[in-house]
Amino acid sequence: MKRIAERMDSWGIYASAQLSYDPNREKNLEINKYKNEVKSIIEQNNIEKFIDIYALPAYAKYDLGIYYEKRFRRSKKLAYDTVKAVDNGKLRSSIINVFYIPETKNEELVTFTSKKLSTVSIKLMISEEILCDDALLDQLVINLTQELIKNA
Repeated sequence: MKRIAERMDSWGIYASAQLSYDPNREKNLEINKYKNEVKSIIEQNNIEKFIDIYALPAYAKYDLGIYYEKRFRRSKKLAYDTVKAVDNGKLRSSIINVFYIPETKNEELVTFTSKKLSTVSIKLMISEEILCDDALLDQLVINLTQELIKNA
């Protein structure tokens, strides 16, 4: 994920060590320093779009999974704009699935940034095939940068 943030010349935050909590689940900001840092970066830099990036589990039968908070129309639009942006070049005809995040007791980062920070947010999960292939990863970065960041 660090490589993607560097290649896109955008903010990126990642855990450099094992955490004693799950940043996607822990709601208490006193405990969840990860969410606190995300909050600070978004607020201090007037970030308008937030993309939470993960590797897809190996058992997934698709190339990209895009998740959005279902009651947030602009986040849903970003999810579908991301599909259009990614489906080009070497990634044309990739299998891309879009899902809404189901209601649970947990608070995903996308839920946190959408609901509490009013930031247009999606979760982007990327297959190992794309992450391990420099040409495909470069294409993903180019596609996202050209279509999404320029239209921020």
